[in-house]
Amino acid sequence: MTSTAFTTLVFGFPPKTIIASAFGVILLISKNDAYPINIFFQNSTIIDTNIKQIIKNFFIFSPFLLKFYQKYLENKLKELKDRLDKEVLYRDNFFELSSDKPDPVMVARKYNDENIALICALFAYGKASLIVKFLNSLNFELLHERDEIIQNELKNRYYRFQKHEDVVALFISLKRLKEIDTLENIFHEGFKKDENILQGIENLISKIYSVNLHETFGYNFLVGSIPKSLNPIGLSPYKRVNMFIRWMVRCDNIDMGLWNKIDKKDILMPLDTHTFKVSRKLKLLDRKVYDFKAVLELTDKLKEFDLNDPIKYDFALYRLGQEKII
Repeated sequence: MTSTAFTTLVFGFPPKTIIASAFGVILLISKNDAYPINIFFQNSTIIDTNIKQIIKNFFIFSPFLLKFYQKYLENKLKELKDRLDKEVLYRDNFFELSSDKPDPVMVARKYNDENIALICALFAYGKASLIVKFLNSLNFELLHERDEIIQNELKNRYYRFQKHEDVVALFISLKRLKEIDTLENIFHEGFKKDENILQGIENLISKIYSVNLHETFGYNFLVGSIPKSLNPIGLSPYKRVNMFIRWMVRCDNIDMGLWNKIDKKDILMPLDTHTFKVSRKLKLLDRKVYDFKAVLELTDKLKEFDLNDPIKYDFALYRLGQEKII
């Protein structure tokens, strides 16, 4: 049965009549707030017979229609979950990390080191093939060297917004930080206060800035801004840092699972523009603004699919957008 036939059967009128009548009723009600509902129905000068019948039918059948609509939404959600679950299984393999499908995590996985992984994540903006090419040009052994050697070895390395001195500064910052504590401990120190990922991000970024006074546009863009509050509205999505956290916490054929102090159920979506657009198209995300509020909304939605591992869907959603499948 078509939607038109169903609507006509239930209400006694075709959809166009109902929509037009409903619009008229809304206008009428908005101009006649003081009318009690019984007067509204009884006064034939206010509303014609057809509209009265439509409204009566709506109230008679509304419980059924509500259940029908709820069931429809449940089925659509299940269909979407099944599709994404299949996509996760399909994408969870080493073939997704190759020269044909470059991704910065393929460089990070070579070393199995949290500091190298953070470098790979922070440079993960722009075209994937160029990101991987740049990362492969870096000598990560420099994280164990003196500042002077780092400066000399990286004097010709630059990437998009980062001049060579910004690349040098990041290596020096992480080398100094490594001498103080692990990135996991630093992140967990902020996180454990309220089990809040954003507080963990705030502590990590603050500590990076604290060990090196280097300050340029390129370096600040690379490391990211320190969250000034926990208000997610208008706040950066922190895509690259959240991606680094995903690599560190989750463990499969894509993610590295080097950390054990943070549970995968607590991490947040590394929301990039591809994932944002795909999630909007799939009705996983209502928010139209690309910010941290959207990160929280999408993460909460994915928890309906898997409460214990909601971010397992990230890589699959990213590929669906990157490959323009959706």
